[in-house]
Amino acid sequence: MTTGSTGVKLVVEGMRCQNKCARRIREALEDIPGVASADVRFQGKSATITFTSPQTSVSVVELIQAVRGLDAGLNKSYDAYLPGDDRRARTVVLDVDGMSCMMNCARKVESALATAAGVKSAKVDFDLKQATVVIEPGSRITEDDLIDTVQGAGKKFVASVQVSSPRVVVPTSPAVPILPSLSSSTTPPTTNSHASISIKEHPADSSSSRVTIAVSGMTCNSCANSVESALRATAGVESCVVNFATESASVKFVPSTIGIRSLIEVVEGIGYGAAVATTSAVVQSDDNRQIDIATWRSTFVVALVFTFPILIVMMLLDNIAPISRGLRTQVFHINGSTWNDLVLFLLATPVQFYCGRRFHIDAWKGVRNRVLGMAFLVSMGTNAAYFFAVFSDLRCLYLGDASFSVP
Repeated sequence: MTTGSTGVKLVVEGMRCQNKCARRIREALEDIPGVASADVRFQGKSATITFTSPQTSVSVVELIQAVRGLDAGLNKSYDAYLPGDDRRARTVVLDVDGMSCMMNCARKVESALATAAGVKSAKVDFDLKQATVVIEPGSRITEDDLIDTVQGAGKKFVASVQVSSPRVVVPTSPAVPILPSLSSSTTPPTTNSHASISIKEHPADSSSSRVTIAVSGMTCNSCANSVESALRATAGVESCVVNFATESASVKFVPSTIGIRSLIEVVEGIGYGAAVATTSAVVQSDDNRQIDIATWRSTFVVALVFTFPILIVMMLLDNIAPISRGLRTQVFHINGSTWNDLVLFLLATPVQFYCGRRFHIDAWKGVRNRVLGMAFLVSMGTNAAYFFAVFSDLRCLYLGDASFSVP
């Protein structure tokens, strides 16, 4: 840390140790352009971020999102906020341009914001061209997510943050530092309770753009982390936030280095579907969820049609002596074969490979991305049982004795 540098202090919750948790948060903060160093303390639940120069401007939202975006483990999460923030709830006021009427446009924007994940309530004032959004406590939704939601509700809508966690500009005058000087001077800091901090909001850099990508195929937060890591590691991507709940990725990138088509190819390259979001991420997520429900319902019906006869054969017919003897007879006089094995094979195969195809596909994606979830467990367990049964049947045919079908 250099003498005279200034920075910002955050409260960090969710850390469980100094060695791993604090170190991971420190590395994530120091990866942000403009940050010289970060001092993360597990005991004090704090992170002190120092900028590279007094003229450096760093987004508080970007600092907070860098902490919240880290994977803290199963059912765990990190949270970061300014020391003076109200943790019960926070309010964001957006300026919304492009609304031409109250009945349609304003209500459309209000509905999109109100249904966004993590939003407690939303109210649009058509006369003032403003939207007031109350965010639920502990929600990870950011101002950029709200802006994407508004702009996703209609191509003509343009939103910007008026009141929220703004962009912090380190003042050039030492009279009002964000943090006391980190020099070894023994001069005590000023304790004027009315001292103010110079905080301004700047428009986004014209050299960068932002796009929201609808991501399909994610089954858990580990999938979202994989997509986010892949995008962040791509040259030309400045920041990326993947929201598993809304199945969307908000990416800030440099158009001169990488294009939207390339971003989509990065996501598709690790096994997930991707497309530019043309509607609200929340609305699109609902549509995808309805499609998934219909797909799973039809798959369940097909599985039921094939597995119910298996249940009848094994639990009922196998206990009726005449029928059981008939099922144990050879198929076309082939030694080692039985009608029972053939019927069960024909009924089980469609269930294993057609009805269970989603689990096998997701399991393969997980293996490729080194993320083994519940789909991998289901696929591995059912494949082990199925192929062992096939192996037993083939062994019976090879030995010419059907009795070997029972291990």
